[in-house]
Amino acid sequence: MGRVAVQMSGGISASVTLCEGPPASLRIAPVGAEPDGAALAVGASHYHPHTRISGYSGLSLDVGPRVTSAWVSDQLTRSGLAQGWLCERPTPDTWRPNQMLDGSRITGCSFQLYGGAGWRLEVGLQPGV
Repeated sequence: MGRVAVQMSGGISASVTLCEGPPASLRIAPVGAEPDGAALAVGASHYHPHTRISGYSGLSLDVGPRVTSAWVSDQLTRSGLAQGWLCERPTPDTWRPNQMLDGSRITGCSFQLYGGAGWRLEVGLQPGV
């Protein structure tokens, strides 16, 4: 399994988009002792195979300077489930959207991390994608 990783420095935003479906995992990790606050946006395009309806859903999360990867994973899981995402935590530090609760399949996924220095955005890629 491959992955894409971007380490943030002050004033830079990172964006990773997958056009073939959901990632194998997402991890937002602090780098160093005192990272700045950041904001994470996750978007997914989806398609329901029975109704043939396409859609888009998004999640956002403010990431404070003293949070852990496990906290980010937990908050994405809670927020995702509350907003109709079927998601899981492959490890305590990672998060993965699988599909929407109505049965729609995720056909593309994007991740944007905005903010200050001291964060790493890691997106695990599905095998064969």
